Order: sequence, then structure tokens, then C-alpha cells
Amino acid sequence: MDKLKQKAIEHHYADLVQSMDPLSVMDHLRAGLLSLEERETIREALRARRERNRELIAFLFRKREELKPFECFVKALEKTDDNHEAMAKHILRTYGSNAQPGEEFGNPTMNQNHITQQSHNAGASAQRAKEHDAALEIDKIINKFEQLSREKASKLKRPLTDILKNGLNDSRVKMSTRVDLEDLLNKHTSSVLTDSAIEKIRSASHTSDAFYVFCEALERSSIYALIMFLIGLKSNKQEHLFHLFCTEEFCNDLLSAFDRI
Repeated sequence: MDKLKQKAIEHHYADLVQSMDPLSVMDHLRAGLLSLEERETIREALRARRERNRELIAFLFRKREELKPFECFVKALEKTDDNHEAMAKHILRTYGSNAQPGEEFGNPTMNQNHITQQSHNAGASAQRAKEHDAALEIDKIINKFEQLSREKASKLKRPLTDILKNGLNDSRVKMSTRVDLEDLLNKHTSSVLTDSAIEKIRSASHTSDAFYVFCEALERSSIYALIMFLIGLKSNKQEHLFHLFCTEEFCNDLLSAFDRI
């Protein structure tokens, strides 16, 4: 899926994971967009709604743009019910505000100058992606962490460097409505954050406020806690968020922490 369209969905990720009916939406997707195996993965009886929603979005993000996964997803939401139709409108509004002239949803026309510029931008993006793949680099770091003995892993329980703190700070706004914070707290970070911090996060009135509090607690915690956060994002099928804060400098700094244990 086109990156700009992914970002429009990511902006509403927390609400989609929480509220979407994945089976009904999947039933309204165009036949052939999802493989039989992908549909069965989503339908697994023991999967909770939130897990199904994460799987569905992850599968759609991996679809080729020519299959029009974004457009199919929006139409499926519109066909499901009034609540899902409202979600579709929010996503389209976000996409419309970010799109370049001629890229609006449902508008097939672009002038030649825009196509040329788009091709140029795509080439530049591809070059940057080739130079630094955030998801790949974080996956390497997680694999390295998982191979550590418990004793060595515990040595990562030391303060974050300024580079790591800045990486989290710089991405707060973009991440605040996209992270599935509930699962991160329940499954991955509850053991590395203080009880008072978790209570403060849960008592926040809005999702964005809760994520701000979460980031503050993470910054005051440790490199070990940061890695647990990264593992949580990967487990929740949110690796696409790594590019928001895992710059080359961030990854190199995090990787260097392993050399000091």
C-alpha cells in the first residue's frame, strides 16, 4: 500500500484496533484481495478482536498498490454499518489533508508535472529506504537482545542516552494516536515501568495524553524498557511505526549499548 495511504490509516490505528469488527469488514472486501490463507489467519477462533484487527491491517499494508487495498478497505468500512462508515470518513479526511494535488481519493487525474515529481520523490524515498531500513535494523536489535543471557540483559537496565530520548520525543505527536497502548501495557511493558507510572497512564483522559505519559515514563526508565517497547510494537504487528523514530542514529546508538555489556 502507498505510504501516504498507510499513514492515513495509522493516524486512526488505535481506534480501528479497538472498535472495528474485523470479520464484517473482511466480508465486505473485494474478493481476491486477501488470500484464503490470510482470511483463515484472521478468522482463527481463539483470536481476540484486537488481534484480528491488527492482522487485517498488517495484511492490507503489505498489498501491492495496484490492488487498491486502501480504496477497498475504505469501501468495506462504508458498507459495514454507520459506525464503520464514520471511521472511513475520518480516514479519508486525514488522507485528503495529506495528499498532494491530484492524489485525492477517487481522483484518477494528475498532470504530467506532478507525475514526474512523484516519480522523483519515489526514487528518493527508495534510495533512503535502501540506505536505512528501520524495521530491519530494529529486528536485528531485537534478535540480538533475545540471544542475551538474563544476566547480560539485566545490564541494559540503565538510563537512555540523549539520542534515544530525543528519538522518542520527536515522534510523540505522530505516534500518540497510532500505538495500541493497552496491549503494550498489559503484555510487554508492565514489568519494566513503575506501578505509579502505569496508574498515571491508565488514568489519562485521552489516548494521546496517555501516550505522552507513557513516553515520559519510558524516558525515565531504561534501555531495557525501550527494547521491551520495541518488542511490543513488533508483536502487535506495528513494525510500520519504527520509521517514525528509529533513525539511523537512533539504531546505531541503541546497538552500541550491547557493546557496553
